[in-house]
Amino acid sequence: IDTAGRLQNKSALMDELLKIVRVLKKVDPEAPHDTLLVLDATVGRNALAQEQLFWGVDVGRNPTSGGGTTGNITVSGTIANTTGGRAIDINTVTGGTVSFTGATITDTIGIQIANVAAGANVAFSAGTTVTLNSPANTGINLSDNVGAIAFNGAVDINNAGAGGIALVNANANVSFGQVDIEMAAGAANADAISIAGTPGTVTFGVTTITNVGAAAGQKGIDFSTATLGGTVSFQSVAISGPDTSTSSIGVDLTGVLGNQIVNLGSQIDPAGGPSSSITDLHRGVVIDNTAAVQFTFGDGESGSDTGSSINVNGQAGAF
Repeated sequence: IDTAGRLQNKSALMDELLKIVRVLKKVDPEAPHDTLLVLDATVGRNALAQEQLFWGVDVGRNPTSGGGTTGNITVSGTIANTTGGRAIDINTVTGGTVSFTGATITDTIGIQIANVAAGANVAFSAGTTVTLNSPANTGINLSDNVGAIAFNGAVDINNAGAGGIALVNANANVSFGQVDIEMAAGAANADAISIAGTPGTVTFGVTTITNVGAAAGQKGIDFSTATLGGTVSFQSVAISGPDTSTSSIGVDLTGVLGNQIVNLGSQIDPAGGPSSSITDLHRGVVIDNTAAVQFTFGDGESGSDTGSSINVNGQAGAF
């Protein structure tokens, strides 16, 4: 049904939609079985009001501004932050799918997705690109998501001053495609990728992290004290930084629990897959005697994966 540009504040339109639902229910009390809401990203925050009211009509009740997304939503077009808020801030998806299809997303604040329930999911298509330039907050923050979160397109985070990607608390199923993160010079103790809390299955594609150690205490990938609930795998990682750092860490596995598999390299195609590397950081991989993890760097053997390497810098105490 094409609403011909009419929005949720047009009472005649909403009455028509309610009538359609009533007629359908005369044929099948369970109708409608599926409904797809398509929004253009250029409507901005008005999309939230449209979603809440249109879904109220979808289930056959009078439209109200209730909380939480329960149906399928597809967003396309250009999404850009021009007013100071987050370009994408998703909180509470109780059912259905929120899809970003062929979208171009740019922001200087950061993306946040939280409280996606079991059975619901948020998906960024392979044709959707995410570019975050000097984000004021963590570039992508994922928190308490039981449903699946998938960034299938390229993610590029430049000059990350508060961290690049963070998995906070419980995230059951998270996947990324190609990821590029550049750390900011003023971001002390920031992580390019932080995997914390109790994550489930986590996958990344080819991942490149640069400028780690431009500020004190920076880390490439930080697993420390997480309790893993599933496999964490990267197709490959390339972590590099200035060779002057005396506190940078490529991968921190101290205190990680769960005895799960962590692969930083291609396990599917050991001979032809990309190699992994850590270059010019003060410390390559740090793990202690409290950690319970099955860790592999590269593809786990030297016969075909001759390109994977860890080369720390020459500063005192490097290893």
